[in-house]
Amino acid sequence: SVGSGTNQENILLGWDKQNRAAGLPPVQPIYVTDDADTNLSIQSGRADAFFGPHSTGAYKAALTGKTKMVGIGPSVAYVAVTTKKGNGLVNAINAAVNGVIVSG
Repeated sequence: SVGSGTNQENILLGWDKQNRAAGLPPVQPIYVTDDADTNLSIQSGRADAFFGPHSTGAYKAALTGKTKMVGIGPSVAYVAVTTKKGNGLVNAINAAVNGVIVSG
């Protein structure tokens, strides 16, 4: 399963295009809209895997032990943080993001 419009969808569809060009069968993405749908798609067998952020997958695997991490995607992903203008979070979020950038 994968979220529509996400970085992960873009990566997955790019890999699918490469695989089809190499003669492999196409993937059949199962699109999900939230975390509950993601969990249900895996638990019900509707999806074979969840393709999402590393941190989300690692958390889910550690939380219940019912899933496991089986691979990672590209090492660089461009991610944005958005907040409502004027709500006072800009400075705190900016400091947190810059701290992550500095520490790697």
